[in-house]
Amino acid sequence: METNIRYPLRGIKPPKYSRTKTNVFKWSLAENDKRECGEIQDEGHVYECPKLNAKYTKKNIEETNDKVIQLTEYWHGK
Repeated sequence: METNIRYPLRGIKPPKYSRTKTNVFKWSLAENDKRECGEIQDEGHVYECPKLNAKYTKKNIEETNDKVIQLTEYWHGK
């Protein structure tokens, strides 16, 4: 019997385990779920933090355009 070892979970959506403050707080690894800007950091906050110089979208990530480079540089190491 042949099995699909390369893609064993095809069709199953991966869980959201990003290292946002919301998740880190949920995992009891932080005292709160807020960033230094005072807002809760969830998935959407990564694109819309008031400290960012521009607004970003998931489309920017998918297209891997110049905006995604700026976004990555901002969040790197935070």
